[in-house]
Amino acid sequence: IFQEAISKLETNNIILFSGPSKSGKSFNAEMILLYKFTVEGFTPHKIDKIEDFDEFYHEEEKQIFLFDDAFGKYNTDFSLADAFNRKLDAIYSQSDDHHKCIFTSREYIFKSFENYSDHHRSKFFKKITVEVDKLDTIERRSIFLNYYKNYISNKMSANTEMFLENIIKHKNFSPETIRAYFTNNKEFDLSSFFNHLNSPDEYLEKDFINLSEEKKIVLLSTLLSLNGNITSISYSYRQICDDFKINKLLSINNILHELDGSI
Repeated sequence: IFQEAISKLETNNIILFSGPSKSGKSFNAEMILLYKFTVEGFTPHKIDKIEDFDEFYHEEEKQIFLFDDAFGKYNTDFSLADAFNRKLDAIYSQSDDHHKCIFTSREYIFKSFENYSDHHRSKFFKKITVEVDKLDTIERRSIFLNYYKNYISNKMSANTEMFLENIIKHKNFSPETIRAYFTNNKEFDLSSFFNHLNSPDEYLEKDFINLSEEKKIVLLSTLLSLNGNITSISYSYRQICDDFKINKLLSINNILHELDGSI
């Protein structure tokens, strides 16, 4: 993932890390910033609000900018669409070999942006879909050891070392899962760590609560559908809307397209 991103950033001045929650988008983006800073002398900036870009941009400097969750953390804000698009045009025009930009976005939010934005704007980005199964054994081991040594100790206990292969091969291993444990625990306990790996998805409740009403209803409709096809989901959707006396969506297909492959 890292090498693919570096390669695309050489030939294109703007790249986008896209994927589901906790797949390692921010982790990989931050590693690119670190590499560009230490190896190539770029000054890194993490931009929280896209309108703050002008405050940090300096034409004479080598700079790299990270826009994390650029299009919204849980939903796209359509009320800001015009201003956002104008700012994106300006950033694109100012990007060059000495001013590079990295965006991260959850896949369903980027799809929503594509739906409302002028089509050419999504072409600004060289897109990388971040998938945890792309990580090889060496990358997984390095991620775990870096966190362990930085947060706990330079020397790994014999007990932890014995279970290292089980850790890096665990089905729920991801950069974000590992980071979540170490940033919330001052000591390392093997039993509690495996409990965390076995059930790392507490964040999903927060994700669901913060979704738009339309996406919540479509997700519930998918859960309650008999066989998961569009006809069955649409039937469940109509029943839920009737129960809650909500106006039906103009097109359930658009929402399903945004959610597909992400949530």
